[in-house]
Amino acid sequence: MGHLEDAINDMQASRRPGRAAATPTPVGIVEIGVLLQALKKDMGQETAELSSKIDTLTKDHNTFKNTITNDIKNIKENSDSQDKVIHSLTYKIEQLEKDAMKTALIIRGIPSGEIDSIKNRNLTVKNILQNLLKVNATNYTINYFGKLKQPSGSVIVKFENTHEKFGALKNGKNLKDTPNSISEWLSASEKVAKSILLRERKLAIEEGHDAWVQKNKFLHITDATSKIKTTYVVEGDKLKILNPTVA
Repeated sequence: MGHLEDAINDMQASRRPGRAAATPTPVGIVEIGVLLQALKKDMGQETAELSSKIDTLTKDHNTFKNTITNDIKNIKENSDSQDKVIHSLTYKIEQLEKDAMKTALIIRGIPSGEIDSIKNRNLTVKNILQNLLKVNATNYTINYFGKLKQPSGSVIVKFENTHEKFGALKNGKNLKDTPNSISEWLSASEKVAKSILLRERKLAIEEGHDAWVQKNKFLHITDATSKIKTTYVVEGDKLKILNPTVA
């Protein structure tokens, strides 16, 4: 406090021996007045300095806040952009997967032990296709997946068109008393949709309605009372009505 310190020094000097006061004023009042004025000046100066520092800190804070806000915005924009790219690639991959699966089906329960050669397994698959599933086509491919040493394995049979595939699926009931089973080769999203369709079909039947699933894509429910048939598809994780019609 510069002004207060100067005032105190002046008072001490005026009280030195040999110096008389210029005006006979009560000493206590004058000293207090001088000290108060000096203190007021010092406080005003310190307040101004403090205010200046606060302004500087506020500006620095706002600058830092704006920088962080912009950084967060940029990160979010980059994240959104990456999410779009990932979503687009995922969609394309799934479409390619669906195209590959469109004419394919899976036969399970094919012997795949070490003693069963590829030739023997192919003969087993052909026997199932021709004699049990009534497939007339001969132009199809057989692919194996899974461990070769498993007692029973699965094969993917890919046809040239969906007609032969659905013909084989329709005759899948002929595998009832055999160690084999047959199903479509579904993508992850198609498996989810199928699960939802079958669940809703079961609920509809329990309520007394007539219900069936078509090609793992559509659910048809005929109301037991009104006889109105409503067709549903899966959208996300819910059913969406396509068209209600009178059965």
